Amino acid sequence: MSDYELSAAEFRALYDRVKHMSRWGPADRRGALNNISPTQVVAAASDIWRGRAVSLAAPIESEVVADNPDPASASSRLSSFMPATGSPVNQIAIF
Repeated sequence: MSDYELSAAEFRALYDRVKHMSRWGPADRRGALNNISPTQVVAAASDIWRGRAVSLAAPIESEVVADNPDPASASSRLSSFMPATGSPVNQIAIF
């Protein structure tokens, strides 16, 4: 632990300053995936032998806490059919 503590206002200012920073530029949407080379993707794909998918998804944090002052707001709604295909669809929007 550090001996230096941030006030809530200082933490918020720091959070606002770094929340959209990316070493790959402001238009980057891949984030840490930029560290994975095509060779590594092929090597990982060769390790697949059962074909079972496992979710690594993290829960959506929706409560304001000290280390997450700007949490996601999630809403889920079921719409009956997709207009173009007529297929059932579940839409989840994150704002």
